[in-house]
Amino acid sequence: MLISWSGIIIKEVANMFRYALSICLSFSLIGCGGSSGDDAIEAVIEEVQAVAEIDPNIADLNRTRSANVQFVNTSLDSMDYFVNSSTSTSLLFDPNNRALTNNNNEITSKSFEWTKTDSIRASLGIQDTNSQTQQAELKSTTIEDTDKWWAIAWRDGGKLQDNLMLTALKRQPSAVNSTYRVRVFSQSDTQVINTNLNDLQTIVATKGTITKHLTIQSCNSDLFFGAQSVDLCNLDISKSYLLITDGEDLLLAAEEKQ
Repeated sequence: MLISWSGIIIKEVANMFRYALSICLSFSLIGCGGSSGDDAIEAVIEEVQAVAEIDPNIADLNRTRSANVQFVNTSLDSMDYFVNSSTSTSLLFDPNNRALTNNNNEITSKSFEWTKTDSIRASLGIQDTNSQTQQAELKSTTIEDTDKWWAIAWRDGGKLQDNLMLTALKRQPSAVNSTYRVRVFSQSDTQVINTNLNDLQTIVATKGTITKHLTIQSCNSDLFFGAQSVDLCNLDISKSYLLITDGEDLLLAAEEKQ
């Protein structure tokens, strides 16, 4: 998906031509004073090229930047995801801004491309696919070149009747050999307990936020959400994961990748 920055590009190109034309006019007797219009145009083009060679920022204007977003749905309903540049005049939930649709417990990856600057400001939104009456949005999120993000659709409380929520988090892979490295995102306040004898931990997972990385040694006896034991044995050891819970049960595990 190419996020349009055409207005800025046009402005920069116009500035380049104005600069070149000013040089032409200043030195018209030397370089741009011929009788042919074609010669004058050619001189302007050459001057623009020279400016681009001198100023790497101008030469870099049209380089493509990109960021990847993993869209995660734990909302108990099918969701449409929307992305819109802050420079756009369209509404976030305009159908043209729909990036993708995914079902409950589904993860879908999508990369976005843009030019001109190393970072952009964008709005993210979700809307239930069927009734199109439930929405949540994040306004003016800064996305940098090469960023890797999670965009998580969830319920405030973990039940279908609860309010729809959207949270964006940067991915942070932190794999350690022969262990499970996990961060926990909870839909309600809960205790996360790691009973690893070498690193006994009890931390509070606050609703809508993510914990620090935890190192889990045993896949079926070390990790608890409250009093509920969490089984990680279907995951690959020596990898890093985002775990999403409703406060008691593990709803989804997603590998944190670069």
